[in-house]
Amino acid sequence: MSNFQNLKLVLFDVDGVLTNGDIYINENGEAFKQFNVKDGIAISLLKAHGIMTGVVSGKKVFL
Repeated sequence: MSNFQNLKLVLFDVDGVLTNGDIYINENGEAFKQFNVKDGIAISLLKAHGIMTGVVSGKKVFL
């Protein structure tokens, strides 16, 4: 891990990287994406080691 001592931030593309690219639409017209739990565990491990994480998507998101 010594090669990554200065690592501060890891950014992930969402579509086709953290997901398989499929979009599911429910009866109300809301779109959903399926994520792999292993990716979530990896992100949690990065955060546990003090590394910030973020996601990049082309979709407009309101927080």
